[in-house]
Amino acid sequence: MPVRVPGRMGGVRRGVIPPVQWTGPPPTTAHGPGPRQWCGTSSTSSRGARTTPRRPPPPAGLAASGTTAGGTNLSWTASSDDVGVAGYDVLRAPGASGGSFAQVGTSATTSFSDTGLTPSTTYRYQVRARDAAGNLSPVSDTVQVTTTSGGTTGVCTATPTVQTQWGSGYVVQPLTITNTSTSTITGWTVTFTLPAGHTLTGSWNATVTTSGQTVTAKSMSFNGTLAPPEPAPPASASRPAVPTATRPCHPDTPVPARERPAIPSLPAPAGRGEPGAAAIKA
Repeated sequence: MPVRVPGRMGGVRRGVIPPVQWTGPPPTTAHGPGPRQWCGTSSTSSRGARTTPRRPPPPAGLAASGTTAGGTNLSWTASSDDVGVAGYDVLRAPGASGGSFAQVGTSATTSFSDTGLTPSTTYRYQVRARDAAGNLSPVSDTVQVTTTSGGTTGVCTATPTVQTQWGSGYVVQPLTITNTSTSTITGWTVTFTLPAGHTLTGSWNATVTTSGQTVTAKSMSFNGTLAPPEPAPPASASRPAVPTATRPCHPDTPVPARERPAIPSLPAPAGRGEPGAAAIKA
């Protein structure tokens, strides 16, 4: 477009302004905004769309069942995701309020069994989904459980049986737990002391902790129920004395022999827990 350009000596020179390129909205002039007041060729730039990773939705329907003195069972509804749900993280917090949630396990299905809990204790649980890309969902609603009492302290005894031994160690199999109370318990805890210089190197069928030479074993979710022993059978009657009035008068007639009452057979011991075992190094 021809424009007037001031020249020397106050004269006017005619010329053409070359095309101008810019980015962004059209610039403004003294006459106001808009492309009509600016001559040139525009060139715009654009940025790529910013994408946010899609998080899986939180699991729904979290529920607890089968709670005992030492464990509980959790279940929930599966989450869905565009890249596929890879698993779930299970979080637990102590008490009915307060305390921090911490991950206590993972599950590839929609259920989880938490064991090793303390009797008569309240816990809270949450679950979150994890997809194949590593994205985490928001946590689920919270479910609260309180473990059962598990009977009175000190009602169980532990009887070890050495299965095999060698120069530097031995295996106790089984470690039989006996309920010595008069009622069924749903969780047991026993404590025993190892000999000086012996250390526990492994165990199964119980949740075991050690403090020095003291070992504490707690029941698991599948072996906590323990019935009391059956009552002892009644004592056998004593042999009745021969009445003197029945003795014949003739001195050569022997006294009739009397059979001793049969002693009833004893039933097998009851109230035994799931046998445990431990490997101990001497």
